[in-house]
Amino acid sequence: MDNPWSERENQLIIADYFEMLLREAAGEDYVKARYRRNLKPKLDNRSDGSIEYKHQNISAVLAVLGLPYVEGYKPAMNYQHRLRSAVESFLQNNPKLISRLVQYAADTLPLATKSSHLLEVEAPAFEETNRIWKAREPQQVYTPVDYVLQEANNQALGKLGEQAVLAFEKNRLQQSGRPDLAGEVEWTAKDVGEGRGYDIRSFELSEKERFIEVKTTKHGIYFPFYLTANELRFSEAHKDSFYLYRVFSFRTRPKLYVKSGSISSVFQLQPYVYKAWP
Repeated sequence: MDNPWSERENQLIIADYFEMLLREAAGEDYVKARYRRNLKPKLDNRSDGSIEYKHQNISAVLAVLGLPYVEGYKPAMNYQHRLRSAVESFLQNNPKLISRLVQYAADTLPLATKSSHLLEVEAPAFEETNRIWKAREPQQVYTPVDYVLQEANNQALGKLGEQAVLAFEKNRLQQSGRPDLAGEVEWTAKDVGEGRGYDIRSFELSEKERFIEVKTTKHGIYFPFYLTANELRFSEAHKDSFYLYRVFSFRTRPKLYVKSGSISSVFQLQPYVYKAWP
């Protein structure tokens, strides 16, 4: 078993991790193994596996903070408190880094990501998301910027995600032998208007309506998202026909997972913004 990581080692690997994160957020190609090889001699006799796992720990800290993480490093939640403190200190001491991430959140996407070829995967296990959720409370969470909101305000990203899901749905119905229904799929948010509580009206093979809300991110499967009170109410009123399509990794390898039913029954919700009346 490795000895506990020193403060010096934590600082080195955190700085190295954020170099990768910034390159990934900017859409640049890089090789993770090369970063690991260059970092290893600076550490205290750490194995490749130990370094990789520490990267996953840093991803977990960033997931808890509601910040993007390097996609190739799946969050590993059993990190030491000193690592979280070190990450928070690093962010506080590097405000320009956060500014760069916010800039990337607002960027339009390269043409290469305007692909309608979404790969459907299973939704993350409740046990995994629950551990991230619990790590946020009751601890005070350092949030240098509301990155989730910054990305949510990227209308170009949202529209591209909806466009990709529209194509995905038409293809799903066509491949299932219902080209007639595929022709009836409606991009409601674009053709009818926003604010209806869903983005796309599609169909089951039985011809029952399927109301789809699309949430898109450039980042990994564990990145959180915002929803409106109207979307929440609509999902409750139409829980037997409501689906949330979570599109993620949209800049690199677009994927999605699907959850059906009322939003409150399939996601963990945190009240965040309140309207106050005098």
